[in-house]
Amino acid sequence: MAAAVARRADIAAKERINAWTVGLAGGLIEGAPLRLAAEIARVVNEKDKLHVIPIVTRGATENVNSLLNLRGVDTAIINTDALDDYKAQVPLICALSTF
Repeated sequence: MAAAVARRADIAAKERINAWTVGLAGGLIEGAPLRLAAEIARVVNEKDKLHVIPIVTRGATENVNSLLNLRGVDTAIINTDALDDYKAQVPLICALSTF
């Protein structure tokens, strides 16, 4: 009985933490956007209330792909020229985009 209660409490704590976790695609490890993502995480993280996780990607255009397709990526740092590049790579996006 006590083990079941402890297990439920553990599951509830994990769900609470994950509910307020945000994945932020930042870009290349040596790039400025990832440093910005790390700084955003440092400033906004609040113990059990919000947890931002900077994610290394292959660059700004890849951040768009990650945001659209990867589980766990909730936000992304994207340059405007990356959006133009992405539009050129994926013609369907041009028809659907509002940016």
